[in-house]
Amino acid sequence: MEKQRHKKRKDGASEGNNRILDDVYRTIVQKLPFFVIPVINEVFGTDYTEDDLPDQLRNEQYGEKTVITDSILRIRGKTYHIECQSTEDRQMVIRMFEYDTAIALESTRNAFATGEEIHVRFPHSAVLYVRGSKPQSELTAVVDFPSGESIRYKVPVIRVADFTVQDIFDRGLLMLLPYYILRYEGEAKAIEIDVAKQEDLSSEYRRISDILRYSEENERLDRFADIVALMVRVIDHVLREYDILREGVDEIMGGKVLELYSERLRREADEKWRKIEKRSEKRGEKRGEKLGRLLALSDLVKDGTITADTAAKKLGISVKAFKKKAML
Repeated sequence: MEKQRHKKRKDGASEGNNRILDDVYRTIVQKLPFFVIPVINEVFGTDYTEDDLPDQLRNEQYGEKTVITDSILRIRGKTYHIECQSTEDRQMVIRMFEYDTAIALESTRNAFATGEEIHVRFPHSAVLYVRGSKPQSELTAVVDFPSGESIRYKVPVIRVADFTVQDIFDRGLLMLLPYYILRYEGEAKAIEIDVAKQEDLSSEYRRISDILRYSEENERLDRFADIVALMVRVIDHVLREYDILREGVDEIMGGKVLELYSERLRREADEKWRKIEKRSEKRGEKRGEKLGRLLALSDLVKDGTITADTAAKKLGISVKAFKKKAML
């Protein structure tokens, strides 16, 4: 049978709106995976740490249809499948079953060569709803087999609207912050013309900003700058028709950010490195070239642009040797 590409159906909000939300989710999963760990712990009751950074598996599964999922992650040998949804509909549990079946069959094919009894292992799955506040804690469907056996298929649900600002920070669920503005989406028009409501919204985001700034003093600056950049992307889109609200919240969160902070650091480091290499090539003296690179990389490490590990890799030496030569 001819393969068909199965596309996820997004009902309700506009396709453009959903695309922004999906893009932010993919950015977090692919570029900031340490933010996903607390969400997995929250949903599945696990105790993973940042040392358990997930392996990202291919999100296209091939069979009679090509099924495209939002994220498939593997941690300590367990497979996790999480879908990010902006709207709810009764067919979501069927789509999840279809996705999970495709994932299970894909992983099972690798066991054929062993000759052992075949186990079809479904992933640990969940749905992240960035909109809505229904009380339903899981999606369920009963799978009936010809033998008379029935299995209840369950998918836990996590909703951004169920968490307060304090909850998010107490549980480390910073991945949810970009979607926090969506709880005000339906009220934006009324808030725009009500000074008291504007102040309530501003106060909420001042609180978020203050907590993040306090955290920056004790932890990695780039991580919090990245999450703020993603927050601003969603805020600017959701409040695109409400200039007063958008500009006010943007100002509180530090202004519009066009690229992730950590990406900018890497880009700037690469640009500096290219300039160093060009200068070294022009100089033409091997010893001077090596010394120039060492000194330049030492400066980049000292100002926090790159890590000692990155510098050592560029020179082809160990971190210990780099620190000794650079006198760090």
